[in-house]
Amino acid sequence: MDRAASADTASRLPILPPPQDIATLGALNSREGIDEGEAYILARALEDQSLLVLTGDVRMIRALLQAPTFIDLESLRGRIMIFPQIIGALVNRLSVSEVEYRWRKAAPGATSQRQKSLSVMFGSAPTSAEDFWNGYRFQVSRVTDVCGEEWLYPL
Repeated sequence: MDRAASADTASRLPILPPPQDIATLGALNSREGIDEGEAYILARALEDQSLLVLTGDVRMIRALLQAPTFIDLESLRGRIMIFPQIIGALVNRLSVSEVEYRWRKAAPGATSQRQKSLSVMFGSAPTSAEDFWNGYRFQVSRVTDVCGEEWLYPL
């Protein structure tokens, strides 16, 4: 999919309504490590149990788990999805070589600067399946070491 098609698809996505609980939004905004956009998404996800939180930010997860005690974080258990999980699902569906090829083709010569998780999972080309899954497990463990596997959405 090219950028224009992606932009068209993105323009049709529904807008996330604002959170109703301003106190929770304020508490999340005041946490070091949680950016304003993340606080907005988290506050809304705390209100709507059907939403998943997609993130690649381990720093945000650490900060979230240190949030004030009046925030019911338990409702987010099992609803956090991290970027490496999506890449792992793509690899399961396509293959290591196919996903690696598409990633490297997307920005030749700049892949190591674009997404650190991908650089860890794919390393030097060509990446073996064993090396990919070792990198994948490492990236996932950076999050599960902080919050436990039960916090991640089972993808």
